Amino acid sequence: MAETETINLLTVNLPRGDTRETERFSCYRIKSGLGNVLDISITGLSIQYSGRSRLSVGDLMNVNLAYGKDEGITVSCQVMWVKHVGFMRHTAGLKFVGVNDFVRGQINELLACRSES
Repeated sequence: MAETETINLLTVNLPRGDTRETERFSCYRIKSGLGNVLDISITGLSIQYSGRSRLSVGDLMNVNLAYGKDEGITVSCQVMWVKHVGFMRHTAGLKFVGVNDFVRGQINELLACRSES
């Protein structure tokens, strides 16, 4: 009789048109000067913030990211999307731009800190 192998599969429903090329990690310990970091990857992050919508698609800005009380890093970002999610609450997707090897290394260190928790 043939041996049977059981494989458990996890189905993830991504939004239509999702163009993510890298894995994103949920994170609540990485802090941003713009708002709460919801998830982060080597190519970008999403944040949630309160107040009036102060971000627009296409905006370019420098974002400070830090893990705990560490000094943190500054990364250039472009706003890719903004969503209204409640009364005076918004989420936004930011793509890292102009990332050189040094900054990429710093982002990887941030991701490593996140995975240690």
